[in-house]
Amino acid sequence: MSFSSPLKNIWFRRLSFYFIICVVVITVSHLVFSYFGFLHTDVDSARYMLSALVQSEAAVIAIVATLSLVGVQLAAQSYSVRVVEVFRKTPDLWILLLIYGVTIFWGLGVLKLIESGSSQPGGLSNLEVHISFAYYLGVFVFVALVPYILSTLDLLKPSTVIKVLAEGITEESILSAIDEAPDKVHGKDPIQPIVDIVRVSLMKSDYETARAGLSAIEDRTIHIVKSLEESEQISDKTKLENVLKCLFTHIRRTGFLAANRKVGDPTLLATIILYNYGKRSAERGFEDSTWWAVVSIGRLGELIVELKFNTFVMHTIQSLEEIGKTAVKNFEDVTWWVVFYLGRLGELSAGQKLEYATLQATISLEEIGKTATEHKLEHATWQTIDSLKKVRNAAAEHELEHARQQAEHSIKKIKEAADEERFKFIEEEMVEKSRKEMEEALEKLKELHKYSSV
Repeated sequence: MSFSSPLKNIWFRRLSFYFIICVVVITVSHLVFSYFGFLHTDVDSARYMLSALVQSEAAVIAIVATLSLVGVQLAAQSYSVRVVEVFRKTPDLWILLLIYGVTIFWGLGVLKLIESGSSQPGGLSNLEVHISFAYYLGVFVFVALVPYILSTLDLLKPSTVIKVLAEGITEESILSAIDEAPDKVHGKDPIQPIVDIVRVSLMKSDYETARAGLSAIEDRTIHIVKSLEESEQISDKTKLENVLKCLFTHIRRTGFLAANRKVGDPTLLATIILYNYGKRSAERGFEDSTWWAVVSIGRLGELIVELKFNTFVMHTIQSLEEIGKTAVKNFEDVTWWVVFYLGRLGELSAGQKLEYATLQATISLEEIGKTATEHKLEHATWQTIDSLKKVRNAAAEHELEHARQQAEHSIKKIKEAADEERFKFIEEEMVEKSRKEMEEALEKLKELHKYSSV
């Protein structure tokens, strides 16, 4: 069963599907009854047969409905309470209840007609068409259980629930959640239910579901981002940045959990998503959302270093470098944060004796520093030199000689470029600017609770 279409289309397809089954089953049943001569029924025999059929149908639908609800309850407890809402919106259970209801009441009606009919006990019934149709419907309702069970089992898969929930991620639903008061956001946030499933999956070591959840979030939000990017309305720029901030917060915190669980693929996927959207933001001149991407990648990177995921640390550093190369053309504040986190990751990598990551951090810092100098970003250049000094000292302390030499070389190169631009680097002024950057960042980080309950 596909859940990728609007709700009306799903209802139409499922009703059509069960109707086709009904026609086929009734036709085949009639041919079988005709072939074996079952179309002439004794009244007493029909009465007992229909009575047993109605009772069995009632018992079956009661059992099926109960087991379905129990299954949904268990799925909701295991992953997210939104599973109940997903199940409620799918048509199969309601269609099955309708089918059984019609069949049961048809059988009861025929029984009533038999009781009041003119046929004598032991004679042939003059209601043969009605009786036969009741039998045909009985066959149909039991056949209908097969596609219903298959559909329900598919629906109870986390991947299917994620797919259905992802359909609710729209521009309007995200912006509506952000505009609400902080204590009401989480009930309406369309991304949060998928994040809940991803988090539970990580806790249960179900990494395939975690990857599916992150991929679904990216696949749905990319269309929203592209739509807002193409818009020429000024207000849509603010909407886009709000959507991106919401997305960054969810992905970053999910990445934190994945890293804490020492799960490689979801951690890397979270970093890739943050990088992809961060790079897009930088390329399109969205300073605020670019800043959020850099901070999200940087903070996630700090945790990855502590867990000694060397390959992922390298990827995180390279992601920051790529965003920095674009941001340096327009945003000095964002560039400052790029070199700040590159320095932090280099320093922490040296502390964990991750020499390749430390080397990559120094090389990335040199690249960003040179570009910052070319664009006359004095504060960002000063921060690059300061970050390189910290990496150099950490490398020396932990006997990473190659990394220390690379840091020394990078410092020399950037200082030479800064001298050519006649940067003065007044220490007190640079430190004061850095302090203000930190204070502004703390104010921004206070907004995090608006976008996620985690």
